[in-house]
Amino acid sequence: MKLVKFLKETWYITSIFLRTLRFYGLFTYVLSIFFPIAMLGFLKLLYGPFSVKKAYFIIAGNIVMSIVSICVTTLGQVITNMKRDNAIEFYAALPIINLSIIMGISLAYLIINFPSFIVVLFAGMIIFQVKIIPHIGLVLFIIATAWSLSGIGAIIGTYSKNIQAGTILSLVIGFSFYMLAPVYFSREAFPIYIRWITWFIPSTYSAEGVRATLFGYFTMREFFNLLVLILFGVVLNILVLRKFQFRKKGYLKR
Repeated sequence: MKLVKFLKETWYITSIFLRTLRFYGLFTYVLSIFFPIAMLGFLKLLYGPFSVKKAYFIIAGNIVMSIVSICVTTLGQVITNMKRDNAIEFYAALPIINLSIIMGISLAYLIINFPSFIVVLFAGMIIFQVKIIPHIGLVLFIIATAWSLSGIGAIIGTYSKNIQAGTILSLVIGFSFYMLAPVYFSREAFPIYIRWITWFIPSTYSAEGVRATLFGYFTMREFFNLLVLILFGVVLNILVLRKFQFRKKGYLKR
């Protein structure tokens, strides 16, 4: 019953934020679709023909980068802004599970950006002239990645002292999650002293899983990556819930 309640409440929060986001109209969709395609085209013009393997790295990297931007950068800034505007008190008055707030916001932005995932796949096939028949596991990795990274975005938003700190942290951490992890490049391409860091970044496991499912297969390795992402999400969201205490004072515990 608690799971059903959680899912319903998450969808209620998602619906609220979707109604808010609709005011951005076509502009939101243009940005979410234009930038990934522009990056694919830019890389093609800059480096010329790619091998099939490299093309898969770039296409998968764009998908992971989009999720990082939504669940780390955007979520962190949204929660920081809610704290600043005291909007968090509105949700404090609702008899809902705290975690549904985080998941609801993330899901709303994922829905808004979902068309860009599809467009990136088709644009990648056209630009790099590769054939992609993704495994259904791709959807699982998108969900698991959002689950794990939402915890990080929520931590940034709840633990930041002010909006300036939240904005800077969300940008820096978001950027590092696809530049210090094997998202666009293989782990072997990194210096040896950086490779060990990649094991502690969720996007490492996400990128590996997304690439594999784009190739059309799902092995025990992908199953392991999926479990790691879920575990990351559990640990991170527990940390968030320790701070995300609405009912004590009507605002975030400082």
